[in-house]
Amino acid sequence: MKFIKMHAQGNDYIYFDFLQEPLPKIDFTELARDICRQHFGVGADGIVLLLPDTNHDARMRMFNADGSESAVCGSALRSIAAILYRKTGKKKFTINTNKQTIVAEVTQTEPVLITQINLGLPKLASAEKLLIEGFSAFPVDVGNLHFPVFVEKFSKDIPKKLGAKMEYNDYYPEGINVEFARLISPTEIELEIWERGSGATLACGTGACATVFSGISQGFLQNRVKVKVPGGELQVSYQKDGIYLAGKVDFVFKGELLR
Repeated sequence: MKFIKMHAQGNDYIYFDFLQEPLPKIDFTELARDICRQHFGVGADGIVLLLPDTNHDARMRMFNADGSESAVCGSALRSIAAILYRKTGKKKFTINTNKQTIVAEVTQTEPVLITQINLGLPKLASAEKLLIEGFSAFPVDVGNLHFPVFVEKFSKDIPKKLGAKMEYNDYYPEGINVEFARLISPTEIELEIWERGSGATLACGTGACATVFSGISQGFLQNRVKVKVPGGELQVSYQKDGIYLAGKVDFVFKGELLR
């Protein structure tokens, strides 16, 4: 099977294009576990399937590195926009995630490729803050669930120390994405990430949106925020019709699985 390797701020995925090819009868859960392994596979945070859809430009399925399936992935959706742009020349698309329809568009092609998505209106998943491993935060639903924590003692290694302990908890035994944020100003934050099913990653688009929305809801972030992640920068904008995520995407290479 042929594939494309892409990353968005270091959040890297392996993309399989089945828009015009039949879907093979294989276990994609096992495939994700196999080829996402560093050193023994292609290496990635997950795999993404591009599938045909009667009413939309594409349908997306995404599997994390541990084989679990996720309904929404901001980095993958923005990368799919770039793939579709290369295939069709169009710049605006609708993508079905099976949970919601996402509008994605290419906003810049030179000197770098920038894409943007509208994830719809996020919401707090709890009316009160939850306490997990001593950290208090509002869980946020942006199509998938996040636990964005604003911390006073921010460090680069905090996800590796605490992420695994917080991912699976009494509130969310099936797991939740965890973000650790440092407030720089009302228009800028820094983020470290622990993704459900993938562990520490260099970026998470939905996590950036969830964290910004949490900060807006609590009154200390404005509606347009620069989000610094380990792999680069993202722009998040909260508007009446949804929360927008924009940033650079990169094609890395094309390949073909030989097993």
